[in-house]
Formats: sequence, structure tokens, C-alpha cells
Amino acid sequence: MANSEPAEIREWVSFGRGGESEWPVHEGYEVRGGALCPVGAVTRSYDPLAYPQIVTQIARLNERDEAALVAFAQTWGLLGYPSVPPDNGDPLPWVGAHARGIHMVLKLYSYLQRPNLEGLGQFLRSHKGSHWEYPTEESLNLTIGTPRNWGFKSLPWAEEAPADLAYDAIAAIMNPNLRGVHYQVSRGTRGRDLRPVLSFVSLGSAAYWHLFNIVTGRRLLGRCDECGRFFVKMDRRQKFCPPPPPPPLGPKTTTGSQCGARYRKRAERENERKNKGG
Repeated sequence: MANSEPAEIREWVSFGRGGESEWPVHEGYEVRGGALCPVGAVTRSYDPLAYPQIVTQIARLNERDEAALVAFAQTWGLLGYPSVPPDNGDPLPWVGAHARGIHMVLKLYSYLQRPNLEGLGQFLRSHKGSHWEYPTEESLNLTIGTPRNWGFKSLPWAEEAPADLAYDAIAAIMNPNLRGVHYQVSRGTRGRDLRPVLSFVSLGSAAYWHLFNIVTGRRLLGRCDECGRFFVKMDRRQKFCPPPPPPPLGPKTTTGSQCGARYRKRAERENERKNKGG
């Protein structure tokens, strides 16, 4: 399987698995008091750095779709709002702010990647005058959705340079949220040397690390031929959203991409209709 990450990046990830680099998933989740909250005890944990599709899954969330929020959390856990106690959960507006910000970055990057500067200019014009919301220097990691900590950065409008504005917008959204990802050193497998470890403070910060890998070309961004949504390509030939993650995160059995299956089924029905008509 193709992997576009440099060897040193893959090494950091491999040595970062386990211990403080695991993220918990509870028995269940529910929306309560305007927040996505855990229910019951922690039943499993996993390394989110090993699953690049997390970032595109977050980009699909909407704070008004409670069923989708619960389904996401049952697979991946909470994003990790810095609250005390942590069982207070993730405020829905905070989750929605991150989903919109990540989707905006993916959208801008897709225009830059093609490149489609005319489409990029039209897209940016549709957002002219909008605020780009990001944490201020005084705020905690991943507090984009708490109104008291919102900061606003004015990005100068330049009709003749849409790419420059897009790059600035991507940086303005991403950089404050990358502060929750950092390097440490850990004793190596033989116990007599040190290895770099990539650590994160929350699932949300791990997602921004995956987003970093996309916009810096370490991962390939794709758009599904069936549903039209963004996904992370694990192979350059990949055309559809990936299947659910394997156990213990996903179902016990998986039959491949659900979007790919729907696409092929529809093509089969279309061929049958053509053959009958012929």
C-alpha cells in the first residue's frame, strides 16, 4: 500500500503508539445539556495517529446532527474539550466550529491542489467579510468554539491574489490548533537508546496533525466519486471513501468501501436497464 509520508515521520508515529498516545472510547455517548457526553466506563483505547481518516470524518460533522455526532464518538471518542471534570463532554458549538474550520481548510487546499484559481476566487468571494475564528494566545488548546476566547484575525482581501489569501487562511485556522501536538523522547525498544515520540493532548489535536500531513503533501486528499466528500487516500488509485476502521474501532466484519459498493450497484442497475431497452 502506498504511503507518501517520509520515513522519519512514520518512525515518529510508530514509536508514539501506546501509553500517553492512546485515546479512550467509552461504552456509549449521548447529547446532554448542549454537549456530547460520555456514558459509562472506558471500554477501549487506540492510537488516533494511526488513522488519518479521522480528520475527514470530523469535517463531515454538524452540531445540529446529534445522531451523527454520537455515531462518530462511538467509533473515535470525544474530540477532547479541555473541561473540568472531563465528563462534561464536548460543547456542540465547539465541535461544529472545528468541523467547519477543518472543512474550510480541505476545501481551500483542494482548490490550490488542482489548481483552480478561478473557482478559488469565487469561493473566497462568497466568504468575503466573514470572520476567521481561532484561539487567542491566552486560550487553551482547542478552544476555537468557546465565545469568550474567540479571537479574530483580519485577512487582507486581494482580488488579484486568491492563492495568497487561501494560504493565509489555512495557516490562520491550523496553527493555533497544532499547539496540542508535540515531540518528546522515550526510551527505545532495547532500553539503551532514545527515540522521538509524537504526542497529543486530545483527539482534536491529533486530527490537526493529520490535516498538517495533508496540506504539506505527506498525505493525498481525494474526493469520493460516489458521495463527493473528502477522504484521505491510502493509494493514488483510490476513488471512494474508505471502509469503516477494523475492530475494535469498527464492525467485526467489513466488506470494503460502502460508497464503492453503492457506486457499483447503481452502475449494474443502469447496465441492466440499458440491456433491457436495447
